[in-house]
Amino acid sequence: MKKSGNRAKYSTHQDDIMKNQSLTFFLALTGLTYSQSAAAYLDPGAGSLMLQMLVAGILGGLYTIKLYWYRLKAYVDRLFDREIEGSPNAPDDVLPDTDDNK
Repeated sequence: MKKSGNRAKYSTHQDDIMKNQSLTFFLALTGLTYSQSAAAYLDPGAGSLMLQMLVAGILGGLYTIKLYWYRLKAYVDRLFDREIEGSPNAPDDVLPDTDDNK
């Protein structure tokens, strides 16, 4: 029994699967491209929902930036080789002096 013969059958099977997937993708894309116009009605509630999703996405992004602000600032500072001052993750020698005994 030759191993090269089995490998050839396996490759042919993979090629058949790839051709079927390509054909399926092409037919789905063609069906979506040549579809007829839909007689749809968008009521004010749909517009309100889209506006609500837009505002929620913007506010969620801003809140995420707020949560990770110090990490983002430290990362940018490291990119430009700047000293990190006043950051909670800053090394001890960079933080301002708070010792009153001096």
